[in-house]
Amino acid sequence: MDARLVCALAVFVTAVCSARAEIHNFEIDPAHTKVQFELRHFAGKVIGRFHDVRGTLRIDPDQPENSSVTASCPTATIETSNTTRDRHLRSELFETEKFPQVQFRSRKVVRTGSEQADLTADLTLHGVTHPIILHVTLLARTKNAEGKEISRWRATGGNFSRRDFGLRWSPAVEAVSMIGDQITLTIECETTASK
Repeated sequence: MDARLVCALAVFVTAVCSARAEIHNFEIDPAHTKVQFELRHFAGKVIGRFHDVRGTLRIDPDQPENSSVTASCPTATIETSNTTRDRHLRSELFETEKFPQVQFRSRKVVRTGSEQADLTADLTLHGVTHPIILHVTLLARTKNAEGKEISRWRATGGNFSRRDFGLRWSPAVEAVSMIGDQITLTIECETTASK
């Protein structure tokens, strides 16, 4: 085979492989991202939120299992629409000065549908790291005024035990508080292409 033809084929194959391997990077938009949690309290439930979430999504459109996400937010942003309770949560439960960040780092992505995936990630909270599983859905894709791609995601599930993360009050408070152990996460996330 002609050497020039071999060289041309090699360049073509390399270009195709590079295009297929291209990773799309997105930055989480903290102004349009909400991390909400729920847990039982007496006969009802407490709904709270963390704010100022920042992080990066790396999306491989050809091989979604190669995609990843890292994110973090300040624990001091916790808010439950009750200032007294929020003050106790920050100082007594989350110890925000000692543990200032919630961190999230994916470690496995399994595609479950055309726009869905199960995401296994390490959640670090209160100085403790445990795996959680989130069910993720791509809700929408569009472009902003600058022509950059915008994507919106919802993640549900993420059930975990607060006690596994050392989120406990004193035994006396725990005995009478009627506060549940299981925490459920719901995440609404908007991202913008970083290039």
